[in-house]
This record gives sequence, C-alpha cells and structure tokens, in this order.
Amino acid sequence: MKRPIIIAFGNRKGGVAKTTSVSSLAGYFIKRGFRVLIVDLDTQANLTTTFLKEIPDDTITEIFEKKRIPIHHIRKNLDLVAADADLVAVEKILNKPDDRLILSRALAVIKNNYDIILLDCPPSLSWMTINALSASDKLFVPMDMDKKSIDAITKMAEACYQSATPTKIDGIFFTKYEPRLNVTKKVEALMRSRYGSTVMDTAIRKCSKVPESSLENTDVVAYAPGSNAAEDYQHLGDEILRIVGLEGETGSSEA
Repeated sequence: MKRPIIIAFGNRKGGVAKTTSVSSLAGYFIKRGFRVLIVDLDTQANLTTTFLKEIPDDTITEIFEKKRIPIHHIRKNLDLVAADADLVAVEKILNKPDDRLILSRALAVIKNNYDIILLDCPPSLSWMTINALSASDKLFVPMDMDKKSIDAITKMAEACYQSATPTKIDGIFFTKYEPRLNVTKKVEALMRSRYGSTVMDTAIRKCSKVPESSLENTDVVAYAPGSNAAEDYQHLGDEILRIVGLEGETGSSEA
C-alpha cells in the first residue's frame, strides 16, 4: 500500500473546525500506530498553538525561504511543522506557476518518515492552499451547518482547478453537528442530494471538550477519549482510512 498518504483539509469558510479535525484525526491515527506529520499552513497558527504553548522561531516559512522543513516533535508518532504570521509576507512573493510545487518538493525529502501527512489549509484560496492541493493525494472538506458553508464547498471545488496536479474533493463531512435542529436537517438533506456519496457518513457532534483540549495543548482524542467528539473523530478516521486505502492496516510503528 502506498505510503505516506498526504491529505489536505480545506474550506474557503473559516470556523468550520478544520484545525480541530486535523488535530483530532492525528490523535486517532497515532493511536492506531501510524506515524503522523501535521503541517500548519495558516497564518493564524491555530494548529501550532493547539500543541505548543509558544510559536517557535523555525516555522513553515523556512520551506519557502530556505527550502528546509523544521520538524517539531509532539509525542510518540506525532510531529508538527509549525506556522506563524510571517506566512503573510511569504504569500506576497509567490507568483509563478512553479511556486505551487514548493511544499510538494519540500515534503518529498522527509515524507517517507511518515505513514500519514495531514495539511491544515488556511480559510482562503491562497498560495498556501494551492501548495497544499498540489502536494496532497486526497482532499477532505469539513463544513458547519449553514448556507455560507454550502457556498464555500462550490468555491473549494473551483480551487481544485488551480492545483498543479488534478485534484478533487474526496470527502465532505459535517462539524458542530446538532441533529435535532431544523437547519441541520435541511443542510444535510441538501448536501446529500447535491453531492451524494462524497458526503461522508460520520458527522462531528458539537462538544465542549474540544475547546477544553486546546487549553491543555492537546487534541480531544487524547484529552477526552470518551467524549462525543473523540468518538466521532475515530469513526471519521476509519472512514478516511477506507477512502485512502489504509482500512484495516496498522501503522508502521505497530508492524
């Protein structure tokens, strides 16, 4: 089976639990024994501050400026490439078609150290997002339950055409899910009728343990393994492993 699998998580709309999804899925995949690298591509650095108390001096900007990847070890089987606000300046100097492949080429040097690499995209069609789409094997899109998220899915699909390589949305999943609300039922029905099997079976229920886990600088799977969110992300992780072709496999560290 092809490893590593590089998976991008993106949405043109902010606040859809994209970073929470990356950190939580990472937490689940390392429990399965997979060696995981998570890459923060957002100037807000929310993924970075989920796991680190302070933003380090060496961040992903070095990929674009010095062509090297600074790796920060979080815990067994989990590493992080951090982000910071300097990515704003980096964006301004990326303007050539070949610049879409900077991340892909940098990851090629170290990717065989991992089974799964998760890319946390910014909530915009930026050069960071285009780099992520160009580097990834699969794209998953989290969305919350409102009209702006529906519109953002269309924009995300359009973004795939700007990738250096052919890209499509491989899965859409709901976050902040409250099944009893009418708006939830309407949005879900519309999305399933419009996108069919691309909409995943698992939805991530709204859960107070998610912000609590961030305060403790960890993911919700590690912080509150019995919570709704942890349970949902484990089911979602299983769906993703099936889609990427790793269903039923164990990680390299468990082999």
